[in-house]
Amino acid sequence: MPTPDFIRLNGEAVRLTSLTRGPDGDEMTAVVMLRGLRDHERLVDLLGRSPVSVALPGEEARAMSIARNEFTSTGDEPSAIYRHVIVLREGAEEAPEPESMDLRLARIEGKLDRVLELLQRM
Repeated sequence: MPTPDFIRLNGEAVRLTSLTRGPDGDEMTAVVMLRGLRDHERLVDLLGRSPVSVALPGEEARAMSIARNEFTSTGDEPSAIYRHVIVLREGAEEAPEPESMDLRLARIEGKLDRVLELLQRM
């Protein structure tokens, strides 16, 4: 089956770069590329509401938990590119792994760097 262009997460369309399914079909790995902090933060917020309703074209929506959401960014704002690798699992929701302190600090430092850069431009 070819990769669909979009997936619906809680009713919102999200453009896919790739989608792979586990052998039993109860797990999916979606890769999403986004440009800009606003779209990135919107997706993070959307994925923070686990379980999420997941619908692929031609299939019924189903509740899935977010097993993992890893992202990387390239470039500077406002045109930074964010790449998310999202692992979705069907069935009972597992407790999400707590975010590491290093990841939280890196995200905060990135936001602080963007604010400082904007202030320097003034």
